[in-house]
Amino acid sequence: ISEGANLNFIRKMSLTQDYVYMNSNWLLDKQVSLIDLNLTGRNVGKYARVNSRYYNYEFSRSFTSEDWLSNRDLSFNQSEESVSEEYWNAFRPDSLLHRELAVLEMVDSIQSSKNYKVIDALVLGLTTGYMPLGPIELGKIFNMYSLNTVEGNRFSMGVTTSRKLSRNIRPIIYAAYGTLDKRWKYGAEALWIQKRHPRVEWFVKHSHDINQLGMSGYFNQGNLWNSILSPSTGQSQLALITQSEASVNADFGSGFNSYFGLRHIKIEPQVMSSLLFPTHPSFETSFQIMYQKNIKFIGGTFKRTGLGNRSPRYAFKLTKAWPDVLSSEYNYARYTLAVNWISRHGPLGRISWNIDGGTYSGVAPYTLLELQPANETFMSVSQGFNLMKYMEFVSDTWVKAVVEWHGEGVFFNRIPLLKRLSLREVACLKVVQSFWDTRHQAVLPLPDNTTGLNGAYGELVLGIENIFTFMSVNCHFKIKDPSENYEDRIGVKLGLAIEI
Repeated sequence: ISEGANLNFIRKMSLTQDYVYMNSNWLLDKQVSLIDLNLTGRNVGKYARVNSRYYNYEFSRSFTSEDWLSNRDLSFNQSEESVSEEYWNAFRPDSLLHRELAVLEMVDSIQSSKNYKVIDALVLGLTTGYMPLGPIELGKIFNMYSLNTVEGNRFSMGVTTSRKLSRNIRPIIYAAYGTLDKRWKYGAEALWIQKRHPRVEWFVKHSHDINQLGMSGYFNQGNLWNSILSPSTGQSQLALITQSEASVNADFGSGFNSYFGLRHIKIEPQVMSSLLFPTHPSFETSFQIMYQKNIKFIGGTFKRTGLGNRSPRYAFKLTKAWPDVLSSEYNYARYTLAVNWISRHGPLGRISWNIDGGTYSGVAPYTLLELQPANETFMSVSQGFNLMKYMEFVSDTWVKAVVEWHGEGVFFNRIPLLKRLSLREVACLKVVQSFWDTRHQAVLPLPDNTTGLNGAYGELVLGIENIFTFMSVNCHFKIKDPSENYEDRIGVKLGLAIEI
């Protein structure tokens, strides 16, 4: 790798491939990949080595349609923790070299040491939010204390199980208490992975907690960082939300995923909050179908992440509210369609595209309509409007686009002094075109600080990223505001993102 390359964490790479001539074809026989990772300069790093051996090739003159259309990825019937070393020795086509056996012994020795276990627990706590204690985990760490205008000092504690107890079922429970409102909040949920290939998972949840309506950010309400990074006034439009839901999520076909869920939600105002409205319960059913061509996943025991590719991801969702079911008061339907993808443009960097739109039929209160996602913290949020106030705009019908360009050093790499800093360019355009129907105000009038968005709202973002490999400084400009007062038209915020 060129020393001038604007690349994080990777110092060197090597790839060795051996081929054999078989059945009039050159076929891959062995592959050795070695990556030298440097996490903090040249002090702390890691060598990642992968040895692959391909054998027992089968040749056929014809293949069935199932062979071509199968969406099955590489999978394991058993976890590495439940397979004995004798099995691996018998299964490997080649024996391990002496130096490879020495590495395995060294790794086992390090992992059994007390210092390693402490460091491993700290890393797991910082990345997942939970501290392991055998078969259970305590957390979330950054949710244990926070501060807001309704609860005052908020203390919380939760517990979940680790994969040592079960690799298919994961329950989570938590409780929180506020010193100002002197009320308990709580929540419980459970995930059951019925099948991994293709994936089928079931989910249930019940929560009784305070939240900020219309908030979009890195950290949710009740998080320490949300309290630290918010203005001194904090969130003041908090509501008590009691919610019960159950859902099933399943893959099918090639690149398709389906979701079906039930939800009962009740939203109540709080005494110390600036929101005042009658309590209104609603019972909803939701169906979503998502498609992305050639999608692949990588993940741990319970969570998985889609590997990025150039194919767009489409998601259509229909949510229907049913009146007179479990005291539900409303009859409305919500239709949304979202498309997102990433396009790469060689030395000119990459562009992420996120486009979504939706509309409502029937009548619903503004608390259940599309509150445009806002962010009042000092952090810059890519999917939210960073110069918009919480609950400032509500929509009945909308189309929103967030287009973000990452230059990856296309300009800064050509400036001698900046090149040494490995800085990168970023620019983003966020626009929403909205329509507001006043029929919803007959159900629940809008509060003084909320406006039905008729027209367009937009923000432009120009920034510098890859500062110390994980920070960015972004300047936000309000380029369109239907109120035309352009209050807080310009703002500077910090961002967090780790990129290669």
